[in-house]
Amino acid sequence: MRAIAKSGGVVGVMYQSSFLGDPIFSGRAESIVRHLEHIANVAGEEVPALGSDWDGAIVPPRDLRTCLELPRLVQIMLDRGWREEQVMRVLSQNFLRALTRLRG
Repeated sequence: MRAIAKSGGVVGVMYQSSFLGDPIFSGRAESIVRHLEHIANVAGEEVPALGSDWDGAIVPPRDLRTCLELPRLVQIMLDRGWREEQVMRVLSQNFLRALTRLRG
């Protein structure tokens, strides 16, 4: 993660329940937020991003089955004390910065 941060990249958290440390059909959106926090703690706030992968090939958390539940993910971040700036970085700014740099 630190090498990715040094290169200006991002680490997207995939929503596969078993990758999040949850039982396959019992995943929770809170686990995604914990992973995002870990990435930020290790590599900095400019690195974590969403990596949903809602293409039908994963078993997402039961409370985050589609993009319609993204407000739940945001609420969890806010409930855990995230600043609005941190939320915005994870939702879009980190990825867009990295993409702009790549296309540069």
